[in-house]
Amino acid sequence: MPRRQVLESYEAHLEPVFDSRSRARGRFERERYADGVVSFDIAVRHLLVDDTTLSVVVNGWTLGSFELRHGGGRLRRSSDASTWTPEVSSGDVVEVLDAGRTLMRGTLELD
Repeated sequence: MPRRQVLESYEAHLEPVFDSRSRARGRFERERYADGVVSFDIAVRHLLVDDTTLSVVVNGWTLGSFELRHGGGRLRRSSDASTWTPEVSSGDVVEVLDAGRTLMRGTLELD
């Protein structure tokens, strides 16, 4: 199966907001393909509150939510699965929220 051509790719490294000594880390990636599909993938690790549902927000738009298991979690979405994804650009902010409180934050950069 041929690989899809990536036209645009952004990435953000997520860091904890409240505790600079925390080992919590995360990564957000968003890609636009030549066939028009847009996808995003977020993964976090070393968060200590299992069974918590976290939200992913980019520039105020909620992209979805995921549940923590064993200190980490992941959310993947693609526009070919009828999921809307907002336009993004370098400098846009990605946040991971717990009940409206920002736990992690990162800034998008063109990859």
